[in-house]
Amino acid sequence: MLKTIFWLSAVLALVSFTGAACGSGSSSDKDKDKTSGKQMTAQEKQALTEVKGALTNFANVKSFKVVLVAQVLQPSGMITSSTFTYDFVPPDRYQLYTGPTAGITRVVGSETFTYDRPSDRWMLLTDYSGPAYQGFNKLFDAKTMAAIAESLGDSATVTKASTDTVEGKICQLYVLTDEPTQNKTDLCIADNLPLRFVYHVGSLTTTAVFSAYNTNIEIERPKTN
Repeated sequence: MLKTIFWLSAVLALVSFTGAACGSGSSSDKDKDKTSGKQMTAQEKQALTEVKGALTNFANVKSFKVVLVAQVLQPSGMITSSTFTYDFVPPDRYQLYTGPTAGITRVVGSETFTYDRPSDRWMLLTDYSGPAYQGFNKLFDAKTMAAIAESLGDSATVTKASTDTVEGKICQLYVLTDEPTQNKTDLCIADNLPLRFVYHVGSLTTTAVFSAYNTNIEIERPKTN
């Protein structure tokens, strides 16, 4: 299970989430699109404001769930996908599992634990614990999301598109385009919070669907034996 986590972490490191959302330029002139130096239209500025607001709200949530579906190109040329469920209680508690019969990986603070279902045991993974281990929570922590919100509009453009429906809920679609790479991220927002990200890198996508915002998600340090 732990190998799966680091495989997924590598996948997400390659997708355009931070690339399409984070620019590297200055944000001193808020009325200009830094990617081209042109004046932004009123519609573009409004779209940028709406996306920044949703990401800022996301940075302040107390808990959430996310289902990740990651596509991988196999040596045979086939594209396969794997699904992961990720529970998060900011700033440093999260749990990752792949289904009701799979093992579980849980992080509480600087400690990482793994649960083996056949033996019904939790074990501390000392190689992946301690202050030097960054863990997997940085993908969605408040600092990362706030930085993305702040840097939007520098080297990435934001375009408001049509509405969409995610798991029966209507959301507003935005397209974030990283100008240097032209990688795109589709962001759907509902209730002023992200409902779905779709990261595009070449022909592959990684989709993240969020739910259970600010619900009672308990992730406690397990007893080991």
